[in-house]
Amino acid sequence: MASGIDTYLNSELPFFLKKYDLPEFVISKIKEDIHFKMNSLFVHWSDLNFRRAILSIGLEEATFYEPKGNLELKCFVVATNRNSLFENLVSTKTAAKSLGLEEAPIPESDVKEFTKLAISCLKEVNFDEDLVNLSTNSKVNLYSELPEKYPVAWRALSELGKWSNKGQSYEGVNLGALELPELMSGISVRSKASPDYIRACVYPRLD
Repeated sequence: MASGIDTYLNSELPFFLKKYDLPEFVISKIKEDIHFKMNSLFVHWSDLNFRRAILSIGLEEATFYEPKGNLELKCFVVATNRNSLFENLVSTKTAAKSLGLEEAPIPESDVKEFTKLAISCLKEVNFDEDLVNLSTNSKVNLYSELPEKYPVAWRALSELGKWSNKGQSYEGVNLGALELPELMSGISVRSKASPDYIRACVYPRLD
């Protein structure tokens, strides 16, 4: 792995997390999750259209990240670091308990320090050159099935991935009628529901 990435994952990131007196197993979980997400994106790094589609998820947030610099890198930090289990350290008590903690130990005000650290450590990495071997050999792949499983959403992300400052339009993906399966016993799907309105509900077992 590129030395800058290795230094970040094995030295700088753990050092940052240790400031909050986190147990070693929690630090390992955060590190492994970030490593997994990074590798998953590295697999597709040489495919500009694919990687831009994924990076677009973090485009709006990354625009405000510091220090100033490469926008792709900042989007990468959003997708792989900010949108990782790290969120459970700054979110709710419920999220913190999923890591075995009583409450979220990192204040929201420290998130900026976290993202700045990641950007500063990774900015010297030449992703196009340093990741060639990893991209070719790694079997870790979080994103490969997205285009096939979610063609409509993927088409939209792909268009957003063009990163144009101009208004864009594109032809929609032609799909047959989607069938909504029975979600669970006791809940039925009405095939003849009125098209004039949408029924909304909150159910604790639905994500």
